[in-house]
Amino acid sequence: MKRKIGTAILVSALAQLALADSAVQQAQEQLKEQGYYFGQINGDKNADTVAAIRRFQIRNGMRVTGELDQETLRALQAASASSTATTTATPQPRNLEDSGNTTERVAPATSPPRDFRTYREHSAPAESAASVFSHTPYEMAPPELQQRVVLGAQTQLRRRGFYKGESDGVFGPNLEFSLRAFQSHLGIPPNGRLDMDTLAALGLLPGQHGRAPMEIPHRRFIPSEEPPVRGEWIH
Repeated sequence: MKRKIGTAILVSALAQLALADSAVQQAQEQLKEQGYYFGQINGDKNADTVAAIRRFQIRNGMRVTGELDQETLRALQAASASSTATTTATPQPRNLEDSGNTTERVAPATSPPRDFRTYREHSAPAESAASVFSHTPYEMAPPELQQRVVLGAQTQLRRRGFYKGESDGVFGPNLEFSLRAFQSHLGIPPNGRLDMDTLAALGLLPGQHGRAPMEIPHRRFIPSEEPPVRGEWIH
């Protein structure tokens, strides 16, 4: 009896594992079709697969988890169906009476969807995204999303009186100088980049839309007016 129960549990576990591998493999195929995944389609949820899922979630304004939750699976299926409907060529009917040519006419290939043309042709900000958004959710985001974040940073800094340049979504010297001033004001390391603390303070992290920017306490060091006395604790 115990052996039968153990066998049933093992079979159930193997079936669930097979279903999970199948779901991951299908997601890899859909992500590859849409230009988010570049690895092998093997059903293995490796680091490349998780990174592709995160890129897809960022691109679609979803909660960035790197997991294939129900919301992500539904969005993948909808995007894949839309892409297939757009890129599938419509076969042309035969017309053998016009010229007497018996060769079957082949429909011309359709152009890629507008979203993908925009993704590939859109110019990135002036600075390298790897340095501007290093170690943030936007590091591997599409160029148009990165440009919107830069534009949001320019807008928020202008409202706070730190930025006087053009609001064009381009990361340049004026924005870098303004970021350093803003970071110094908050006590954040003034690196002139849109790191996690700076994005949080400006309210530009995923999930912060419509909410007040995160308050980061000042961390300025105020030295003592008198020098320490020998034998006292130095705080």
